[in-house]
Amino acid sequence: MLYFVSDFILVQAEFRYGKPFKYRSVIFFVIISILAVTSFQLFSYYMTS
Repeated sequence: MLYFVSDFILVQAEFRYGKPFKYRSVIFFVIISILAVTSFQLFSYYMTS
């Protein structure tokens, strides 16, 4: 799930930029890392509440 959301965000950003990013894999890694940390934090929050 995180992979598809990250890919969608990256493709949309490239579309708005007008061309593919030079360091696409690094940007993808940053996006998926942020989404993973956020989702784990939300999961942890809802499991303890």
